[in-house]
Amino acid sequence: LTRSRWMLEVLSLNSLLSVGVSHETMKSNALLGSSSSCDSWGWEFSPKGWVESISSQQLKSHSRRLQPLLGHGQRMILVFHLLPRGNGAGALLELSVLSFNGSWHWLDLGLTHELPALTDLRPAVSVDLGAAVRVLSSEVFLDSGC
Repeated sequence: LTRSRWMLEVLSLNSLLSVGVSHETMKSNALLGSSSSCDSWGWEFSPKGWVESISSQQLKSHSRRLQPLLGHGQRMILVFHLLPRGNGAGALLELSVLSFNGSWHWLDLGLTHELPALTDLRPAVSVDLGAAVRVLSSEVFLDSGC
């Protein structure tokens, strides 16, 4: 595993949205965090402001109440990092939120996943009707002063 970062801008959140990582064999119609033949870890966001840790491993779930995440004129960018542990001992997956409502603010959710030693992980998103995201690159902030 190599250190990786992915950024997703939430365009609408009127239904459930799940983001995280999965093994590259995850089928395109599978739900992130569901028990299947494919390993996956991530977080599920609800329109009412809840975020919950999800995993195909059926681990203890952690949730956190946030203020409504997408208010009028607000932008929300989900930033998740995959940080390998030394000597092939797995990785840490962590999520932060970068929001804009007049100025940019970081929010560390304090929700992480400890991943076993795996290879071939890729970012994954599961959306329901009413949720939409856009994939961003780090260069999106070069002209905005971030």
